Amino acid sequence: MDLVYVNDREIKVDRSGRFNIQGVLPPSRRLKITVRGPSVREKHYELAVP
Repeated sequence: MDLVYVNDREIKVDRSGRFNIQGVLPPSRRLKITVRGPSVREKHYELAVP
């Protein structure tokens, strides 16, 4: 199972890989998402929230 981090905070993920988050947006209105897999692969995403 992959681990998901949003702005360096671990997020709970269901068996389908879905997750929900609530919180205060940073002033940049961008979320940094990191996905880490079991084979030591890591992907980084940056999402702009309108």
